[in-house]
Amino acid sequence: MRDTLGSMLDPPRKIVSFQRARAAAIAAAGSILLACATRVGAQTPAPAGTKPPLRDTQALPQVDITAHGRGLEKRLRAFIAAATPRNYADSLVRWNEPICPVVVGPPPPQAARILARLLQIAAAAGVAIKQKPCQANLFVIATPYPKRLLTAWGKRDRLLFAGASRQSIDEFLDASRPVRVWYNTIAARPPPGAVNTGQYSENPMPTETPGGSDEASGGSAGSMTGTTATTGVTAAVDSARDYSFFNFDEVQSFTSVIVVVDTQRVAGFSLDPLSDYIAVVGLSQINLNSNYGGAPTVLSMFAPSAGGDTKLAPGGMTGWDRDYLKALYATRQISREQRSEIADMMARDMSP
Repeated sequence: MRDTLGSMLDPPRKIVSFQRARAAAIAAAGSILLACATRVGAQTPAPAGTKPPLRDTQALPQVDITAHGRGLEKRLRAFIAAATPRNYADSLVRWNEPICPVVVGPPPPQAARILARLLQIAAAAGVAIKQKPCQANLFVIATPYPKRLLTAWGKRDRLLFAGASRQSIDEFLDASRPVRVWYNTIAARPPPGAVNTGQYSENPMPTETPGGSDEASGGSAGSMTGTTATTGVTAAVDSARDYSFFNFDEVQSFTSVIVVVDTQRVAGFSLDPLSDYIAVVGLSQINLNSNYGGAPTVLSMFAPSAGGDTKLAPGGMTGWDRDYLKALYATRQISREQRSEIADMMARDMSP
């Protein structure tokens, strides 16, 4: 029998029963979530020395990529355009602080497997991970009643949705997706080292005019100072214009992410591919309503097909997923061309 999250939470198995006491379960889940939001310490992956039951918890699966040249580049750019938000006015979003994930809802063995897989994928992508105990900022919630739980949680925590509009919150609560994701983000100046100081400086140094010093050029000190200052201001304006054309003034960072799994809608899906899906959407802002252009990606697990139904995805995370996350965290977030840089890096990694 396949190990699925839906079967693990099914009432006949008597592992977790929401059918007999719905109100009590929702209240209990809300209490657990509030406790997790304060500190996370007890939840850990499987103990050292314990072998995971499936092979793909040991190493990220590889996908043989045989496409070459422009055809591959075109497919990669189409995949990135479909997977990422269509808002090109802001930077792509990623974690710029260490993550502290917590999994709530499944029985402990399944929660530990989901967490272990999430941490493994995050580490492979270059995402920093907080040492426990830590304050949770990446929540994975499994429940058969997402709207009830989220509504109760929102009443207890007014900052849960970070001041979003009522319409956006209602659309999230009413979503019928097997897995829904809420991203809380913040925009801020890029961290030190993100800006190419040779390209742009907020305090440009005065440039020396041809001929050397004031005395050597034969002009007065006052006239040369004015010329130098004008040259410096002009250079600063030109550099600032070039900087804003090629770079964002601010970058978008996750402050918290909530991944909600509707266990009634994921029944029949294997736990490990589902864990991979959770990791990808929890580490990057994904357009969940796309069909991803037929790309080999775990994101197609719940992507709408032509008939409106979900379709089966590859058996877990693919090379495209792995290389996308790696490139997202390795390329320059401040660059307006980051999507192109991601595609270029993925193409290089896929080259034989």
